[in-house]
Amino acid sequence: MMSKLDELIKEYCPNGVTHKQFGEIALISRGASPRPISKFITDDEDGVNWIKIGDVQQGTKYITETKERITIEGAKKSRYVKPGDFILSNSMSFGRPYILKIEGCIHDGWLSISNFDVSFNSDFLFHLLNSNAIQAEMKKRASFGGAVQNLNADIVRDLILPVPPLEVQAEIVRILDGFTELTAELTSKLTAELSARKMQYEYYRERVLNCKTDVEWKTIDECTEKVDNIKWKYADGEYQYIDLSSVDRETSSIVMTTTIDRNNAPSRAQQIVRENDVLFGTTRPLLRRYCIVPKEFDNQIASTGYCVLRAKDTIVLPHYLYFLISAEPFYRYLEPLQIEGSYPSVTNSNVKSYKIPVPSLSVQSRIVEVLTNFDAICADLKIGLPAEIEARQKQYEYYRDLLLTFAETGEIIAQTDRQTDRQTDRQTDRQTDRQTDRQTALNDIFRLLQYVFGYAPVALGDVADYRNARIDASEVDESSYIGVDNLLPNKAGRKQSEYVPNEGRLIRFDIDDILIGNIRPYLKKIWMADTCGGTNGDVLAVSVLDKAMVHPRYLYHVLASDGFFTYDNQHSKGAKMPRGDKQAVMQYRFNLPCYDEQVRVAELLDRFDALCNDLSAGLPAEIEARQKQYEYYREKLLGFEKQS
Repeated sequence: MMSKLDELIKEYCPNGVTHKQFGEIALISRGASPRPISKFITDDEDGVNWIKIGDVQQGTKYITETKERITIEGAKKSRYVKPGDFILSNSMSFGRPYILKIEGCIHDGWLSISNFDVSFNSDFLFHLLNSNAIQAEMKKRASFGGAVQNLNADIVRDLILPVPPLEVQAEIVRILDGFTELTAELTSKLTAELSARKMQYEYYRERVLNCKTDVEWKTIDECTEKVDNIKWKYADGEYQYIDLSSVDRETSSIVMTTTIDRNNAPSRAQQIVRENDVLFGTTRPLLRRYCIVPKEFDNQIASTGYCVLRAKDTIVLPHYLYFLISAEPFYRYLEPLQIEGSYPSVTNSNVKSYKIPVPSLSVQSRIVEVLTNFDAICADLKIGLPAEIEARQKQYEYYRDLLLTFAETGEIIAQTDRQTDRQTDRQTDRQTDRQTDRQTALNDIFRLLQYVFGYAPVALGDVADYRNARIDASEVDESSYIGVDNLLPNKAGRKQSEYVPNEGRLIRFDIDDILIGNIRPYLKKIWMADTCGGTNGDVLAVSVLDKAMVHPRYLYHVLASDGFFTYDNQHSKGAKMPRGDKQAVMQYRFNLPCYDEQVRVAELLDRFDALCNDLSAGLPAEIEARQKQYEYYREKLLGFEKQS
């Protein structure tokens, strides 16, 4: 199946495309500068735009404004250009074309290209001059003996360019502009994705490291061991020296060391480091220069510019300590402690006085596992996203050059068109996959905390909401209408309604919603709906947001607890007829274990409920039966026949 471009080529240039010298079909001139230029710069609004390299943003297509103007007199000594003209840089990063959207004057660092309208679509010419083939040809012609010279007007005039029919040019522009737009959008989205993922990682890290749980707090000094210094006069052999420049701040790793021995050791080369020691740079500490020592640097030497933290393995894991000093609270603690000067610093004592939470080693291990995974994700993003952007740019250039290389058959163009379509489809899919909502993000955090600590501290409003949707009163009956009087006190469930409103709007509830009496909450009225129906404002209908995250029956037992009703009473309003505060109810906090544990707890509590109900219903029946049995035997035993 032929593409539109194939059809246009077949119609307008079936025998190939005409090639011409650029100078034959366009006016190419060099800019000019009035000298000394400083005498002609003006702030006058009547001044003429003075177009400089600095007015161009890298990767842009158009020039829309300038920072400076020159006088009208200066403009007479320069080269005037108008909107629609091209200008081409002829030095340094030469050969890059820009399209003018303003009028102005150019200096001799530019070439102007105009009067090409008969032969070239402006956008097509832009793509053509940017193509790898034309860029390489300009570079080749401007180079002599290996040295890059300035690109002059004659070189550009001598360029041989394909001049396809304007109809073909327009279709090529449509394809390439579409791809350019997709590439720009992807670049923007991937860059934003990198930033968002880094922020997400930092947020998760702070949540994990600061989860409110009952842990002991210790100073770093209490959690670390003393580090020995080397005695150089007795030292033989060579060592790797880790100074402040050795640690890369982006990757938090040792990337560069120098070899030293006792004859050339700097005075600051003192501390013997071991595998898994944590190094923290105390000079300009807010630069965040830290790392964990890998195996290959075991028994090597670190500068005294580092505070070396060697974890006591019975108290704290080295990588857990590493993550704590990479977190924001540590730097907020250090900031006011800096000793000012040319190079602000903190002391080792400052670092070691910082207090850290010390959960069990098993919890620390899970925290380290989670944050190491996040670190890996961020490292992949830092490498992967720029590489993805570069790959997209190369792909665009590849397609552009294919389109601009005209084969008589046109087969390459047809193939390119199909590849572009497939690539566009894949890109759309990836963008859709990356979209998440707030609840999904919250659930991810909760699962993370459940994994590390066994539970996540949540507010009711994080996992549920109260119903606001309405239903017409005519749609409910005795079995599906619940007023506050239909909820039995002391968490005893509900009774069927004897009164049903026949008009108006009710609050709709669904199966598995939890209905709570919102008047006189001390009565502890609560029921988990086994039907859909309607209620009024005296009842609060709470609905789980994500049943894959929260088991409704577990939530029911949480809200049926005395702790919840005590909280609800404390936040109720009114004296004669206290009413619960919906907003306060949604702020009730409780611990949410993993889903399987919720199911186990709910089943256990349901069994207890059943036992209690059996006792309350069964014992009176048993007593009554025994009473009747007793009365029967009593009557039999006392029913003596009269003596005849």
